[in-house]
Amino acid sequence: MRIPPGTYDYIETNPEVSTEELVHMGFARSRRSAQRYKQAMADGSAERGSEYQTYDTPPHETHKDTSSNRAYAWSKSTRITTIEQLVEFCEIDLSRWTIYRAVVNKWEVGVKQLNGTVQVEPLFQIKVWLEPVEASSAVDALEELIEELRQSGPVVKKPVYPRQDSDGYLTVVGMLDTHLGRRVSGNTYSLEDAAADFKLVGDTICSKILGFGRSVDRILFPVGNDAINADTLYGTTTNGTQVEMSADMRDVFRETLWAYIHVMTSLANIAPVDVVCVQSNHDRLIGSALGTSLEAYFSRDRRFTFNNKNTPRKYYMYGTTLLGFDHGDKVKPDKLAAIMAVEAPNEWAGSEHRHWMRGHIHYQAEMYIPLTTAYGVGVRVIPALCPLDDWHKLMGFIGNKRAGDVWYIHPKEGPAGEFPVFASDVD
Repeated sequence: MRIPPGTYDYIETNPEVSTEELVHMGFARSRRSAQRYKQAMADGSAERGSEYQTYDTPPHETHKDTSSNRAYAWSKSTRITTIEQLVEFCEIDLSRWTIYRAVVNKWEVGVKQLNGTVQVEPLFQIKVWLEPVEASSAVDALEELIEELRQSGPVVKKPVYPRQDSDGYLTVVGMLDTHLGRRVSGNTYSLEDAAADFKLVGDTICSKILGFGRSVDRILFPVGNDAINADTLYGTTTNGTQVEMSADMRDVFRETLWAYIHVMTSLANIAPVDVVCVQSNHDRLIGSALGTSLEAYFSRDRRFTFNNKNTPRKYYMYGTTLLGFDHGDKVKPDKLAAIMAVEAPNEWAGSEHRHWMRGHIHYQAEMYIPLTTAYGVGVRVIPALCPLDDWHKLMGFIGNKRAGDVWYIHPKEGPAGEFPVFASDVD
């Protein structure tokens, strides 16, 4: 069987090539002819054609795909002859991608000249497979970041706040399920847009707290709760679920960190801020790193305290009220009362009002879990700040109002009112 010389050379150089690749690269017109060529080469019945594969103009084809956690680029050209030239032509950023496999093939083709003759030229096929660059040591990189943040953070030794005329309130600020870095439906909402919305809602919350006129004793600010949409460089959650991202994870982490610093600084200008870091299902690892980074940045600021212990649930006691925090993705609401009594027995015994604050389901909800006819545990679900992505729209999880939440706790009487700040109102 006579096989076109370009196809013959290519199969001889790449005996494991698939029929699909032969068709895709233009060496065969169909999978059937590609299979015949491969079979003839394998059984020795193939003959190299006497004529070169000819082109009217020198072939020049390139392709690059960096849409997933691994990337691929190839060229078939007389001009791109090295891996370095392919990387430069496709504008591959080698600070973010590393080549873990490469193939370089060369064969000869005929190119028709103006006088009708055929000139033989070398044709090069360059293929590279890439994967994201991993830090040599994630622990070392995080430690360097934390030390840098610790040195660059503000120094506040003796914070001064206005004198309170009456008993102040604990003010709980909920800005949950931001999912920064998420690719939203329509792809019209960038990482920068999401960070700007977060800061704008935070600024509006601060203005309303001051304008409302209630004395504020302390502010409680949960951090985490799916602050970031993914947990790895590959755009997967903690459990490995692939999610659509609008930006590189390193950019997402940086943007999220500084958005939180902006809001937390504004809150600390009102009253001392107690931070609880809440683990969640999308970003359990990187969310913990976010909490550690914030703690480092504010380590010399006496206005802040942090609870970033590696526990799935956190507890906070204020006056006669015990508050529990978890994301809401693991434990069913009817088990929370017993869990609170077991995990925080001393606080349970000393409290009159007991409540949980959760997120995860992206819409506001209220539940009450009775223990007796007179006593029970309340569960508050805070709405999400993030807009819809295609998956939530497909599944029908629609209609939620994007909002932050402010909740007042009286030191003796317990919960004393709340108000939302809708993202749509601060655009």
